[in-house]
Amino acid sequence: MLTQRKRKIIFLFSLAAFFLLLTPVFFYSLGYRFDANWKLQKSGGIFIKTGESGAMVTARPEKFYLASPFTKSKTTSLLTKSAFIKNVFPGAYTVKVEKNGFWTWQKKLSVQAETVSAREVLLVSTTPEGAVVATNTPLEKSLEALKNTPWHQRIANIPYQKKGNILKPDQNHKPKILFSSVKKFWVLPNEDFLIWGDDRNFYLNDKKTPEFSNDVHAILVNSKNSFFDSAKQRLIFWDTHSINAYWLDDIRKAPLWYTTNPLLHIYSSTEPTSIKKVLEYPGHPNYFLVAMQNGIFAMEEEAAGGSATSADKPNTFPLYKGKSPELLAADARSLLLWDDNNFIELKLP
Repeated sequence: MLTQRKRKIIFLFSLAAFFLLLTPVFFYSLGYRFDANWKLQKSGGIFIKTGESGAMVTARPEKFYLASPFTKSKTTSLLTKSAFIKNVFPGAYTVKVEKNGFWTWQKKLSVQAETVSAREVLLVSTTPEGAVVATNTPLEKSLEALKNTPWHQRIANIPYQKKGNILKPDQNHKPKILFSSVKKFWVLPNEDFLIWGDDRNFYLNDKKTPEFSNDVHAILVNSKNSFFDSAKQRLIFWDTHSINAYWLDDIRKAPLWYTTNPLLHIYSSTEPTSIKKVLEYPGHPNYFLVAMQNGIFAMEEEAAGGSATSADKPNTFPLYKGKSPELLAADARSLLLWDDNNFIELKLP
């Protein structure tokens, strides 16, 4: 028989058990977990966005070289094609994204407490789809060769410079002078022209622009190859052996790999005449299309690492291998290249 005293003891025992269980639940709800040393820490997360569902995302702590309870995996979902790995302890992780038929993406990511480390991952097929659209045609005959393809108008409308003038073909494909007294020019995303004139001033179309910073001025004037990205936040410039970027917007809006320095060194080649052309990857602003050596590659924008490990280098995936390809143009679905007297269209992921 439960006496009043026994009931009181049971009640007090239940109350103590409740608060005893409530404490870990409370800390768990706040994101606290016990690490390998049984130290209570707040956790973070890793978010990966891809263009593919069913890709395996694995996060392995750098201090563990074999599989451990703290290695976490998740597949990208069917609808959002993304994966969120939660309850990740602060520290450095090697993150891999893998799927059959695609090159493996790998990167070192740093996770901090109460924050999510996010990356957009471009998964590139190991066997990209492509087709020859014109054969046995020199590069200078591109307009004739592409006449019956969607690329014809795009190539025909590309402005070019000749004898200090910017020219662009008119409706009858005859060159029309747009601007004169030009030393260099850049076509901006809104199709305006940034012009460095013979008088060493900069103009937006025909109006003089405010002065650029010393760094930007030096890049524009001295770099042989440069372009503004589609958001006009970065100036990308390259030569035959290196690729770099300069952040033009508020540095607080820059991706984490810029840290506090607007100048970012992305890639260096050991071959002195390796890099031939760089374009922004359509629809993926953190990636580039790069023609170098005997191929066309998709390259991720990231600070060039000093380590020899692949996790410290920009992810670079081959799209095409040939003799000496020239990268001509790209849109959201495909790119056009010329190699060995053939014009080839490649489907982009």
